Amino acid sequence: MTELERELLYRLLTANYNPGSEQKIYVGELPPDFPVTLPAGVRLLGSKEDKAPRIKTSTDAGRIYHHHLDHTRVLLDSDLPVSEFVAQMRAKLDDAWEAFNWPGMQQGFLPAADQDAFHVYHPALRQWLHVQAEETAGVTQVTLDLNSQESDPREQMQMHFAHQQRQLAVSVRMPAGTMVQPGGGGGSGNNWQSEAIIETTLSAAALLDFFDPQLQADGWQPLIRSQTDALQAASWANASGALVFITLSSAGPTYSATMLTFQLQHQDS
Repeated sequence: MTELERELLYRLLTANYNPGSEQKIYVGELPPDFPVTLPAGVRLLGSKEDKAPRIKTSTDAGRIYHHHLDHTRVLLDSDLPVSEFVAQMRAKLDDAWEAFNWPGMQQGFLPAADQDAFHVYHPALRQWLHVQAEETAGVTQVTLDLNSQESDPREQMQMHFAHQQRQLAVSVRMPAGTMVQPGGGGGSGNNWQSEAIIETTLSAAALLDFFDPQLQADGWQPLIRSQTDALQAASWANASGALVFITLSSAGPTYSATMLTFQLQHQDS
């Protein structure tokens, strides 16, 4: 096994995957139908395709369920500073790619201050591209996540989630050296849920310790911490009667993270 193969497999195996999907790995290559040209001079580790069974987007009692169908992750390195690489990556996208963030992408789990990320959508291809870059030991490490789906529910989701997003916007930034792949968010009534995949060398307890002062600075007071072998959880409350719960599942280095926010008392607008 070559050094490139080892590095690619390590970074793929410590990342999230879709159980039951059909997977294919490309060492040092992009998938044949990858729709984006990479900036010049990058070191391409490789990519992984997940072909999932076709699941239609549906609605149920006012809730909207968004299902990613196919997913491709591309890993690469660049000698450029993070900001310069991201600028070049944006320049590689033609005008058909539209900047857009799912409701909840600007709240919940946000990248560290030394990272840069953006999210775009291609209406004709029905594909979402999430670009995230961070500086690690003098090298810009980049993760590209391409998701495909059958429908374009952007306007409907924006309208449905706008009220909850205004009322229950809560966010925490990651520590330096931590990668986060936002999973979007959703809500109904007086609650909001944000999800993400977090890749870090820190323990779950250390991550919660890092989030705590950020939340306290925004007026959230810590309540209870609990843990099991596979789950760490913590909760906070604010003066308006709202609660925040954060759970981190798995033992690392990849965590499935969920943030739940509840408004317990009705607040007059």
